[in-house]
Amino acid sequence: VVIARFHRKFIDANRSSGCAFTDSHAQPFYDEYHNRISGYINQLLVQNGNRGFLFDIHGFTEQEHDNADIALGTANGDSLQPGFNRANIFMQHGLHGLLKWARHRTLPIPSIFKYRVSPIDEAATEIGRLNGGFTIRKYSADINCIQIEIANTLRDDQAKRKFLIEDLAFATINFVRRYAAF
Repeated sequence: VVIARFHRKFIDANRSSGCAFTDSHAQPFYDEYHNRISGYINQLLVQNGNRGFLFDIHGFTEQEHDNADIALGTANGDSLQPGFNRANIFMQHGLHGLLKWARHRTLPIPSIFKYRVSPIDEAATEIGRLNGGFTIRKYSADINCIQIEIANTLRDDQAKRKFLIEDLAFATINFVRRYAAF
């Protein structure tokens, strides 16, 4: 796991170095972040027969026209390796399927909460502004890369955030076990 512990207003690690920061003192932090990712990818590929996934997790502010809780981005399939079929993401046991079918009874209101995952299916186009930034495009030559964008409506609600953490862990682990079995 590589986590940027700096605020995006100082360094945007999901941008090329030419536009990721304005203060030259930020360069070592930016470089360390991307060097760690590169190192882990190399280690993962060597240990696992050139198989694996990079999940780049971000947050976004939900907008009325998007209507999604979670948006998956693969640059419309371009950040996936040639041998990996984008349709696998949308299968019942794919990342999309595992997230889409997670249901929870929310408290105190006795209703069912269900994630709205975008795109809705493999034929749908990914949300342009959420379909994958610099990081997944940079590393996709070596490994399957998927950007996972999480709406503020999930992040800001304590009960939903708790469900999300568990569901996202379950979905990514089982997705990787199925499609990049180690």
